[in-house]
Amino acid sequence: MALDAIFNHPNVGPFIGKQLIQHLVTSNPSPAYIARVSAVFADNGSGVRGDLGAVVKAILTDPEARGDAPAAANFGRLREPALFITAMLRSLGGQSDGVLPRNAISAMGQPMFTPQTVFNFYPPSFVLPGTETLAPEFGIDDAATVLARANFVNTVILKGGAAPDPTVTGSTGTSIDLTALSAITSPIGLINQLNQTLMHGSLSNSASNIILGAVNAQSATDPLAAARTASYLMLSSAQYQVER
Repeated sequence: MALDAIFNHPNVGPFIGKQLIQHLVTSNPSPAYIARVSAVFADNGSGVRGDLGAVVKAILTDPEARGDAPAAANFGRLREPALFITAMLRSLGGQSDGVLPRNAISAMGQPMFTPQTVFNFYPPSFVLPGTETLAPEFGIDDAATVLARANFVNTVILKGGAAPDPTVTGSTGTSIDLTALSAITSPIGLINQLNQTLMHGSLSNSASNIILGAVNAQSATDPLAAARTASYLMLSSAQYQVER
């Protein structure tokens, strides 16, 4: 009876809907977005309350999530360390035995399986200092963890990855093969390919021009250097790390 009473409380839909939106789409959803999702939680269209499949569909297909451009400047969410690393490795076809990512994720403020509080690694109510913008993942983002993010990208992209750990049975290390990217001889073509692969074409023109200048500064006889430079700059940029 207690569970039924809680489940049917009018606050449950907005609470769950807001949490799911924060994790799936944007940290600072508008009241209207939450209201639309809450309505689906209350009734999936067939008189069923609490249909989470319908709720997730409503979240991901909402106009605020699927528009051609983010609705507001504060739209989006910082990639938490675990998702930042896995997205990077998966997008570029990397391989890993998990040793380097485990250590790097911990250095970024998210030691796996050992959160400091029952609210996980960061409070869901964290607000960017000096603003009214909700941004939970920024609760573990500081000077040290920002550098840890850049250092991970530097290790995997510019230094060629991490060698196998002799203390771990079957260790393969962590690496990303940039051979296919280095075969793209056009600097603009290289940046466009990375833009589509990593950011579904959302890289700004100003950032693209900065990366282009850095790529053009690399030796034409070392195509791998160009691929590494472009990849490092894009992956370590705020535009990539804040998913929009």
